[in-house]
Amino acid sequence: METTFLTYQQQLDRLHHEKNIACDTVEEHTLLRRVGYFNLVHGYRGPFLDHIDSCGSGVYVPETQLRYLGAVKDFDDALRQVLFQALIEIEEEVRTFAAYAFGEHNSPDHLDWRDPASYATTTKNGAFRTMLHRADREVDQCDFPYVRGYLKRKELVPAFVMAKVVYLFTFILFLDQCQAPIKDRLCHLYGLYDENGRPDHPLLIESLHWMRQVRNVCAHNERLFTYDGATRGLVSYRTITGYTLLLPPQYHKPDCPKQVLDYLMYCKYYMDDPAYQQLLAKVQSLLATLEGRIPTTAFYRVLQSMGLEHPHHIASLQANPKRIDYHRF
Repeated sequence: METTFLTYQQQLDRLHHEKNIACDTVEEHTLLRRVGYFNLVHGYRGPFLDHIDSCGSGVYVPETQLRYLGAVKDFDDALRQVLFQALIEIEEEVRTFAAYAFGEHNSPDHLDWRDPASYATTTKNGAFRTMLHRADREVDQCDFPYVRGYLKRKELVPAFVMAKVVYLFTFILFLDQCQAPIKDRLCHLYGLYDENGRPDHPLLIESLHWMRQVRNVCAHNERLFTYDGATRGLVSYRTITGYTLLLPPQYHKPDCPKQVLDYLMYCKYYMDDPAYQQLLAKVQSLLATLEGRIPTTAFYRVLQSMGLEHPHHIASLQANPKRIDYHRF
């Protein structure tokens, strides 16, 4: 990878003469300065690459313009905002219901979330010890005044406070260690069932972990539309759920990596139908805007990076509308 410092003018010259990317307008020059060469070009060049040459340098589709890369970045930025807003609402809700179910199930004898008797495990369980260590440390290090008040008075920090302030990863570990009736309550609330109609605990935990990964991408302003969860070369593959079956058959292959589409399918479980319809409408609007700003081939490459083959397929997820009856919890 090129590490030599280049001035803005040298970067423009390189794009124009070496990469054959048109970048002649004042708006494109401003875009390059505001976003940065690495963030813009290396981050959003994928849909416009023809191939990689023998030197490892990208060769672009003829007549590519810098504003096309900017259009994909605009789309990705807006998509992050839309998905992040949906996720923080889901996160807050799930944390609240899980803490309530934990307290209801364990009251009055085992309300201390540090008590192994509150869980379906023992202290010999390594996963339980890891969860407890993380939760205890994160609560102890929390600077929120209401948490410091409990700690200063040497009082037990209640489960509903712990569930709110620990990292999302730690909260999911906590939920995974909870006794089955607690996870059952959440599965019944959100309609998370396996093929036999039983509460699907693995789907509950897996879906929350995938949404957490997407949340982290959004929070850290990383590229989202190409995200597949791969870490250290390991790819997280799609689980075929009930809502996957709303999509055309080509989406039913379990060897596909998880992508943005999987996030949208999981959101259908956790969102009441009116809110979910609004989410899909926002994503469809963003895609329609992008389609009008970049060449067709590049647009369908963006779709494929998100796990989609056609923009109209998102509408398939609008079938089987569901309402979440919160009053039954």
